[in-house]
Amino acid sequence: MEIDKHTVDHPTYHARILARLLFGSIMDDFSIMILQQIPESYCNDGPYILWTICNHIHQNNIAFIETIKQRIRDTTLEQFDNDVLKYIISIRDNLHLITFSTKKGSHKDLLVYLFRQLSSAYSMLH
Repeated sequence: MEIDKHTVDHPTYHARILARLLFGSIMDDFSIMILQQIPESYCNDGPYILWTICNHIHQNNIAFIETIKQRIRDTTLEQFDNDVLKYIISIRDNLHLITFSTKKGSHKDLLVYLFRQLSSAYSMLH
């Protein structure tokens, strides 16, 4: 005889409660997206759903950071009429978007692009 899966004594009880809590805490569109990413047999597995949500958030964060870094790489001094101050303010604002959640020094790859733009401004002045 199968034990009711909703009783406290059932081995999957806590995983099912976590699943219900997670789905009750996120928006419907996000719930649907998460449900599409997991196998049907895991729809009530709270730890698996939590892992899927965290993995999705992590991947989106990486994509966001790479988008901002590409924007910085594509930004040129000419776009600001060779106004170095405006260029630096734009770069600073974009860096603020990605540096709050990353460790120091993780964006050193941008230095080459920034120095290249600033050295071109210096060469224009002299």
